[in-house]
Formats: sequence, C-alpha cells, structure tokens
Amino acid sequence: VATLLVGVFGFLLSRSILRPLQDCKEGVMALSKQDFSRKCNVKSRDELGQIGTAINQSIDATKKAFDDIEEAARREEAARQERAEAERRQAERERKLQAEKAEAERRQLEKEQKQREEHAQMEREQAEKERLAAEVLRGKVNALLKVVGAAANGDLTGQVKVEGNEAIDELAGGIAKMLTD
Repeated sequence: VATLLVGVFGFLLSRSILRPLQDCKEGVMALSKQDFSRKCNVKSRDELGQIGTAINQSIDATKKAFDDIEEAARREEAARQERAEAERRQAERERKLQAEKAEAERRQLEKEQKQREEHAQMEREQAEKERLAAEVLRGKVNALLKVVGAAANGDLTGQVKVEGNEAIDELAGGIAKMLTD
C-alpha cells in the first residue's frame, strides 16, 4: 500500500510539476516563433506559477512591442507615401510652371516675330513707294532733260507736263514758261 501510495503520490507530484513545465515550455516555444496566442496556463502560486506569469507577461510585452513596431512601420509607410505624393505634386507644379513659362516665351517670340514681319513688310512697302516715287521723279527728270536738250539744239516746241506740286514740278513749270516766252 505504501508503495502504491508513493507511486500515486509520485505520479501526482510529477504531473503537477511536469504539466506546468511542459505548458511553460510550449509557451516559450510559441513565443520564439512569434505565436502570441499560446500562453502558459499555470494557476498555482508557487515558483512554477510565477514562471508561468513571467512568461505570459513576456508574451504580452513582446506582442505589444511587435504591434508597436508594425504600427510604426505603417506610420512610416504612410509618411513615406505622403512625402512621395507631396514630391509628385511639387514636381507636377514645377512641370506645369515650366510649361506655362515655355508657352509664355513661345507667345512672346511669336509676337516679336510678327512685329518683325510687320516692320519688314512696312519697310518693303515704304521702299516700294520710294522706288515708285523715284521712278516717277526719274521719268519727270528724263522728260525735262529731253525738252531742255531739244531747246539747247534750237527746238523750242517741246511740251512740258506739270503733274504735281513737288520741286521738280515747279522746275517743269518754270521751263514750260521759259519755252513759251
């Protein structure tokens, strides 16, 4: 009976020690694999209970640390994305500003080109007017030279046309009067 009692007592004693130790070992093994759902279920107030409580506290603290790290990583990722978006918007604003600046420069160049073309056209028109006026003047001078040349040779019958009020026309009027007189 004593042997049986010692055996039963030994079985119960080993069970009351081995089961909590096994439970604590499984909790630590789960913790090493970052499985925070497995905790030690030791309810005693002895050293094994204190070890189980310490392991559970370590599991909770480690889980909180991992959660904090994940939250910090999410916040960092959100901040990184926000910075990237801000940089993208800034680059878009700068690109738009450059495009507007380039467009303004292009319009300014077009305006200057148009002004140069208009100025060149006015100069061509003015030159054409001056060329025509010079042709008319040359024609009048040639006609007067012809009449004066004929008069110098004794032919005073030449006709002089007075067609304007320029100096050459006044000269033509004077020559016509001279021939008539």
